Amino acid sequence: MNAHRPALFGFAVGGAVLVLLTMNTLPVYTQDAGTPMVITLDKALEIAAKQNRDIQVAAQDRLKAEAQITEARAGAYPQLNVSALYTRNIKNAVMFVPPNSLINPSSKTMTIEFGSANAYQAGATLTQPLLNWRVGVAMDIATTYSDYVERAYQTTQEDVALQTKKAFY
Repeated sequence: MNAHRPALFGFAVGGAVLVLLTMNTLPVYTQDAGTPMVITLDKALEIAAKQNRDIQVAAQDRLKAEAQITEARAGAYPQLNVSALYTRNIKNAVMFVPPNSLINPSSKTMTIEFGSANAYQAGATLTQPLLNWRVGVAMDIATTYSDYVERAYQTTQEDVALQTKKAFY
């Protein structure tokens, strides 16, 4: 996934160099006033920091790392499961009792109807993990990844600033 990042980074830096070199030789005019716009080193660094694709990707990686920490932490929170069931019985259940038995002393088979036309059932379960090693390991992994991504973001910012300064001068 990241195998093409150096090539893209080089392409982005080359494009930034070309744009900045062109800005040194050609005046840039604002749309409304028609006066040339002067780009200082600070302005060039600001533009590069806002519009560089590598910095944008690194910023998205930071958001992803934060989401992974939240996901790992969620394993330690209580969980509530709620369920409900409704059954409409067209016909009630019937039990047949054979003749000449203890319950049915007559000579005919007796039928006993039981149940109701509507049946309702509801339930809720609340679980709270007290000790779960997986949550701790997941938090450690997510935190380590977050630290790595933060360092990569800072490195990307520094690389873009260096390339912008080289292109500016």
